[in-house]
Amino acid sequence: MGTVPLGALAAGDYVLRELGSIIISYIRNEGLGARYGGDEIVILLPETPLNGAMIVAGRVMELVRRHRFAFDDQNLTVAARAIDIERR
Repeated sequence: MGTVPLGALAAGDYVLRELGSIIISYIRNEGLGARYGGDEIVILLPETPLNGAMIVAGRVMELVRRHRFAFDDQNLTVAARAIDIERR
């Protein structure tokens, strides 16, 4: 396993903080957003029906696509997609 430059780690931390801000500002009191893995984020919407969760996922992804992620005077590209929407 190679080493990761400190700048890359700082940029990754920046992106995670920005994503957290986007998610928190959108879901507010409706759910919970959390980091699930290295670069995975989960949004729990316990009182939201499946079709509502699909709408939330789409809107959050659109907010991420429109957000300008800039770190150390460089624009960063961030990809977002809904991998699994589950009803329990």
